Amino acid sequence: MNELVWSPHKARVAADFGAAAPRYNRVARLQKIVIELLLKRLQPVAGHVLDLGCGTGLALKDLAAACPQADVVAMDLAEGMVRHARADLTEGHERSLYHWLAGDAEALPLADGSLDLVFSSLAIQWCENLASVFQEQARVLKPGGQLLASTLVDGTLGELSWAWQQVDPGRAHVNRFLSESDLKAEVRRVFGSARVDVVDIKLNYPGLGALLRELKDLGARYKGAAAGTRATAPGKLRRLEAAYGSLATPAGQLPATYKVAIIQN
Repeated sequence: MNELVWSPHKARVAADFGAAAPRYNRVARLQKIVIELLLKRLQPVAGHVLDLGCGTGLALKDLAAACPQADVVAMDLAEGMVRHARADLTEGHERSLYHWLAGDAEALPLADGSLDLVFSSLAIQWCENLASVFQEQARVLKPGGQLLASTLVDGTLGELSWAWQQVDPGRAHVNRFLSESDLKAEVRRVFGSARVDVVDIKLNYPGLGALLRELKDLGARYKGAAAGTRATAPGKLRRLEAAYGSLATPAGQLPATYKVAIIQN
């Protein structure tokens, strides 16, 4: 087992998602869609299951129902998320149906060969070192254990990124993720025969403000080195809205594309 070593990036991720916990479920449209996609591929197991990056526990009830003979461990880097999920899902129960951990996907606080299933939905894209993430998953899985995960790849929020480049060229304002080819290489370096499928999920928003508020309420705002160091001037924000507005649907909605990779060994 490994110990968690905090970096500025991990501290920022944990703080953002911990603060977002009370609002998260109200705005987690994409997260709920992707969890449904994963659950359709789930092969039920007995034994021990890990929900890696459990967040507010959106998948936990369905995981427990799909694997009724399994012990389910819920883990997230953000202690605020773990506290919120635990309070929400154990309210009114004499004992918890789940085991709770605050921990790092890059250094799982679990024994070698202790899990039958690692389930993870839209969490590992926030990790700094995906090679370590997959190595840790392989370490804690039993021989023949199942990995079922989703993450985001490059091209996610491409419309927002394009609009920002019209207004503030050369500066990053939108989170960047691994390319599809780089993700596949990282996965298959550890899980040689793993299947990686990428699907586009498009959501519409009534305006730029709705999209930006949703990202903030999810804890998914920009996490680059300059995050939080500069405010956006009102004039620049109006120009951003105008640029993004050129992409509006006939109904006046702003589209946002999320490129979701589904990983299954």
